[in-house]
Order: sequence, then structure tokens, then C-alpha cells
Amino acid sequence: MNELGTVIIAGSTENILRVWDPRTCQKIVKLRGHTENIRAIAVNREGTMCLSGSSDGTIRLWSIGQQRCIGAVRCHSDSVWALQTDSNFSTIYSGGRDRRVFRTPMRNLGTSDLLFIEQKPIQKLILVNDAEQQQQKHLWAATWDSSINRWPIPLDFHGFDNTTPKVRQPDMTIGGAPSIRKYAVLNDRRQIVSKDSNGNLELWDALQAKKLKNLSQGTSIEDVIRENVRKSWIPSWFSVETKCGVLEITLDESDVFSAWVSARDAGFADKPSDAKVNFGGLLLRSLFERWPYSYQGDDGDSPLQGFYSLPLHIPIIIRQSTDDLVRPLFRTSVRDAASQSDSAMLKDVLPVWVLQVVESNHFPKFNKIPFYLQPHGSFIPKFQIKKDRLSATEMLQCRKVMEHVWEKILYPADNSSNENGGGGTTTSSLPAMPENIEEKIELFCNDQKLDPEMDLRTVKHLIWKQVFFLKFLGN
Repeated sequence: MNELGTVIIAGSTENILRVWDPRTCQKIVKLRGHTENIRAIAVNREGTMCLSGSSDGTIRLWSIGQQRCIGAVRCHSDSVWALQTDSNFSTIYSGGRDRRVFRTPMRNLGTSDLLFIEQKPIQKLILVNDAEQQQQKHLWAATWDSSINRWPIPLDFHGFDNTTPKVRQPDMTIGGAPSIRKYAVLNDRRQIVSKDSNGNLELWDALQAKKLKNLSQGTSIEDVIRENVRKSWIPSWFSVETKCGVLEITLDESDVFSAWVSARDAGFADKPSDAKVNFGGLLLRSLFERWPYSYQGDDGDSPLQGFYSLPLHIPIIIRQSTDDLVRPLFRTSVRDAASQSDSAMLKDVLPVWVLQVVESNHFPKFNKIPFYLQPHGSFIPKFQIKKDRLSATEMLQCRKVMEHVWEKILYPADNSSNENGGGGTTTSSLPAMPENIEEKIELFCNDQKLDPEMDLRTVKHLIWKQVFFLKFLGN
């Protein structure tokens, strides 16, 4: 858009410039001439002329009134990604994939000065005047690198040598942080190990959205994975992207609520051993902790069991996915979710599955796993045991299955009644449930002894990968 707000110009992968009048919401004209994607646009203050840079390596000057191209610049050897002009729209500064920045006078588009060469492809250029010397101009250049350089612009113009850069070094650099290039999610489905462009390894917590620690030099990602392997299986509940150089966590309706774990494993040591929390729900509640519409009830019986307070600057991006198209709807942050404008907007754009958890505290139920119980080959029961198909929540611990074997199979109350003549229910002859049930009963699956603290989900996915049999051995 031009400074006066009279025209909006848009370029796309269709190689066409579309010109719109925002006052009437009408399209004025289509400008054709580029042969590849249009990557950069600059327009003069009055909205009568514009420049466009393309992946075809050319810069074109357009007359909006004449609806045609009136000039072209061909100084670049690759895609043009950045365009900048002075306030008078008399000089063009351009950069792109070839890492070179050229200065071209509008009065003579056939002559260009090579100002400087960056280390990485150039994505953005900003022209500024020196605060002390008004005639001295500088160009700020943003590239694929995380640092931003400021380059002095020489006042003299030659226009006959576009092979030798006029400026060799920037006079100022704003250093950026190294970008994350590689990562791995540990099998606790919570911690992430990353490696940045400087070779540093760091450990992150997805639930708390913060870095836990820097790992020692010489350690590889594979070493960290091996050192942190846990004998448990937790389904994946988020995905990770590093395209922006940072860890971007994406939550999707299809799997965000799949990771139920014990509250103690999630860091809530004061909760009962059988209390369960949901990783996806924890993160959603933490993200919208400050949102005025979030659930404020007692967490005592909540499947979230509280939440972690995230850093207030953490951004929140709401996206909509349709077919192969992902469209951003709204962007806010943990802090700004409490503001009047953002909180009202969130009410409109948040999907139902998020509102059900954050606003109403409603969660999907546990998944159930079918299994069979049968005596171990070395155990001879006193009576015939039925081979019944059982079903239980995937979070049920093997200890609870051992207790079921003791109460319902080895020493059922109805058997005791029959043995006593059927004259009423008598349980005095039944042995009491032992405190250390694992000393009396052992569970096996696929000939592997099971830990009493292991849950059925882990047994199924790590030991037996289909409808499985649990064999018990009684002492």
C-alpha cells in the first residue's frame, strides 16, 4: 500500500500484479510481464508508480495510470527478494538470493552500482538516514542469518562497475541467536533435545515452554536419547517445526489429548499415585491461563490437576487447516490473551475442542484395551479358570491387574460361600489382600515379567503389539 492509502498492490505465484482501490474495494488492473513468482513490491507515495521484484531475476517499473511496464532492471543473477527506495522514489536498492545489493537510479535503469555482498541471501532491506549526518544513508540488511547488518551507502555513483562492491564491511551488526537446525523428542513425550547452528545442544520442556539446561560439549543427540530412555510408552501428542529457527509446537485435534500420564510423572508430587493428567490439556490450560473465559473451578477433581505458568511472551497462533491449505486466523500471546480485544477475538476463533477443555474442563475419556488373563504354564490352579476377555483403561497399572487376580480369580468370595455350604456369604476364611501383591503374584506377557508400576498401554506397545495375553503366577 502507498503512504496515502489510495492503492493496494499484491503479487503472487501467478506472476501477476493486482492493483486494488481500498476506498471502493474494487480491483483496478492486472499488470503482466514477470515470468516467475513476484517476491517484492515497492510503491511511490502518490500510488502512481510501483516496482516489483521477481524470481525471474528482474525488477520492473510500472505505471499504474498507463497500466503497463515502463522499464526493467536486470542487474541480479538470481531471484529478487527485497526492494527499497528513497523518499523521492528516485533510487532503487535491491537484494535477493544472489546475496548482492545494487543501487539503481530511476532515471537510468540500465546502470547499477554493486554496493555490497552479504554472506547469506537477502530477505529485507531498510534505508535510513544517519542521525548526525543527514546526507549519509545506511542500509539495514536482514538475511538468512540471524544477525542484522548496517551498511554505509557511498554518496558517489559510478554505474559502470557492478562486479566490485563499493563497501567491504558493515559498520554495525546486531547479533542474533543461533538457529535450531535439528531436534528429537524424547520418549517421555515432553522433553526435546535440540542442536543449533553453532553446534550447541540444549534440553527443552514442551509443557513449560522453556529451556531446562545446556548440554555438555561433545554430546550428540543420539547420546541424549539413549541416556533418557524410559521403560514406558506415551503416544505422541504434538508436532515440532524449526523452519523459523526456534521450536514451534503444534497441537492438532487428532492427537492432542492422547497422552495421559500419572500426575506424579507430570511433576505433581503431592497428587495420589493413581491420579492422571493429560499433557495436551495441561499445555492448553497453561497457554490460556490469563484468558478471562478459562475454567476457574477447583482443580482437585480436574484431569488437569493444575497447570504450569508459561513465560508471558510465548506467542499463540490459531490456524485453520482445510485440505492442503493452512491459514492463520489470529495471533496473540500468553500475556495479551488477557486484554479486552484479544480475549474477545479468541472467543470467536478458538476451535470447539480447545474451548471444551479450556473453558468447560471437558476431556475425552480414556481409551480401553482388551486383554486376556490365563495361568502361567508353571502354575496349577486348584479349580478351572475361565478364559474371559477383559477390558480396562490403558492407564491401568499391572498392580491393579494383580489385585484383580487375587480377588476375582484365586480367592473369589462366591467360591468361599460354596465351600462353606452355601449358607450365606462368608469371607472370614479368605486371605486378606497382601500389601506387597507383587510378592504373591507375578504377571507375564510374551514370557517377559511385568513391573507392577507398568501400565497396560506400555505393555501393549513395548512388549505385545496386538490383543495380548497376560499370564499370572501365584505363590
